[in-house]
Amino acid sequence: MNQTVQWIQKQIKGDECAIVALSGGPDSALLLELTCLAAMAGDFPVIAAHLNHGLRDEANQEEETLRAFCEARRIPFYSKRVECAAYAAKNHLTLEEAGRNLRYGFLTSILLEHPGWILTGHHRNDQAETILFHLFRGAGARGLRGIPAIESPVLRPLFDWKRTEILETCRENEIAYFIDKSNESRVYTRNWIRHELIPILENRFDEGVVDRIVQTSELVAQDDQFLQGLAEQAFDQAVVYETKGISLNLERLKALEPPIFSRVIFIALEKQFGSRKDVTSRQIQQAMKLIAEGQAGSRFQFSKNRGFLIGSQAIYMGVGEKEESFSISLNIPGETRVPGGIVRAEWGKFEEESTDSFTIEIDYDKIQSSIFWRTKQSGDWFFLPRQQGRKKLKRFWIDEKIPQHQRASWPLLTIEDQILWIVGRRKCVEHPAKGARLLRIRWRRFEGGHHEEGY
Repeated sequence: MNQTVQWIQKQIKGDECAIVALSGGPDSALLLELTCLAAMAGDFPVIAAHLNHGLRDEANQEEETLRAFCEARRIPFYSKRVECAAYAAKNHLTLEEAGRNLRYGFLTSILLEHPGWILTGHHRNDQAETILFHLFRGAGARGLRGIPAIESPVLRPLFDWKRTEILETCRENEIAYFIDKSNESRVYTRNWIRHELIPILENRFDEGVVDRIVQTSELVAQDDQFLQGLAEQAFDQAVVYETKGISLNLERLKALEPPIFSRVIFIALEKQFGSRKDVTSRQIQQAMKLIAEGQAGSRFQFSKNRGFLIGSQAIYMGVGEKEESFSISLNIPGETRVPGGIVRAEWGKFEEESTDSFTIEIDYDKIQSSIFWRTKQSGDWFFLPRQQGRKKLKRFWIDEKIPQHQRASWPLLTIEDQILWIVGRRKCVEHPAKGARLLRIRWRRFEGGHHEEGY
């Protein structure tokens, strides 16, 4: 116990909060006890956080018992009740996936109010079960690494503890806990691994099999970290950041060795879409084969809205099954929700022209009409600078070598068929002079759970 208490003290600073995920089971009960011991010397605040998943009849009573326990020990107690089954059905998730999403969403909301760390009761048996689960799903090295003890903002202080050690320590120190009967059900794959598979492996080999599974994952993690570093270098050498997304040099990809090649594709998925979730190793192998063949015009879909197109010299990430067209009248002034983000229009005072590619200033007195945020239409044109005439948008696409697949959904700021702004690429009106009624329009894109300026 002392070693774990010291480990927690080492990780958490005095001005940080320790948010303990308290399910009420033996692992979380022991974790709360150890964290409170660490806080006595470390002088940091401790919060207990309990999510009631609404899956068991006794869940409400357990929640109230935990609340009373924490109040008696003057530990701030945060709880929330959710309908996990309904959430899972609505979002097409397993109960385990739904529970994890809801749980971390709840814990993260507390973290925003009380900055610090989220502490969970994952232990050595959990790690072995996770590794086996990933193995049977065909995961690569990254999946076989399991889950780390430190993964900011999450700490897992019990990673060196086995389940039997946790139960024995709770018994010796009279630490009360609940037994979740649903953990006994073999319907869930993880429970089957826990109650059926691992006992078979321990019986066939010995009780040290869990340790050896975890030790193997640690060796895999070292190798994967080394290869990941090489892949990041290769990605940086191959990537070009386009206005709409990223492209990767085709010849550089073909020259990569398979372990680096596959990781570069995973990095590209994370950069473009914010996540590589649910992309399988089999899909990566199929994508690599298609890229190696290099047939221009070929498309590959990882899912409905995640894919890429092979061009003559590069692959273009972010190409979905269907490019959507749109035409939306902007609120002036105000915010307008548009595909993938928000456009903000506001009155402003004269200043030097913004160098931001995703902000434009317009002399509204010269327009005095509705302004639209839309995709291309037949006959679109814009004025050339210094009264040099007009130019058709189609000609602009060709001159600027904009790939065909990017043109259909490229956002434009327009009045009727006149283009004011090819967003992120070209401002087609002069900057307002002093005294003009200046309208400033800014584009914010939302993607991957975060926001960034630009398209």
